[in-house]
Amino acid sequence: KEAALAEGQTYGQTSATSASSVAVPAEFWHYIYQPNRSGVLEALGALLRRQGAPAVAQRFQESVDDQQRDALRQMISLDAATDLSDQDADTAAALPIFRAFERVQGRASGGG
Repeated sequence: KEAALAEGQTYGQTSATSASSVAVPAEFWHYIYQPNRSGVLEALGALLRRQGAPAVAQRFQESVDDQQRDALRQMISLDAATDLSDQDADTAAALPIFRAFERVQGRASGGG
């Protein structure tokens, strides 16, 4: 069962031994994103803005393998590109997950 919390909503959890509820502060949404294409792109966009595209590209090259890049690219391309916001489209374009990006990077660094 999936439920999204809006700002100010309360998340409640009840069990036989305890009951609790937590109010979601506004700051929560600066750090937590929905587990969907838009949420992933928003999170990666925040990373790009904080660290810069060159640093993020370098970290992708060092720590993300081809299979993971393919999975991210496939997840981003599941829905129509026209459904992306301009900001999400810019984020997707900046990610080093597309084959053309790899070829351009190789040429820029002196590769074939």
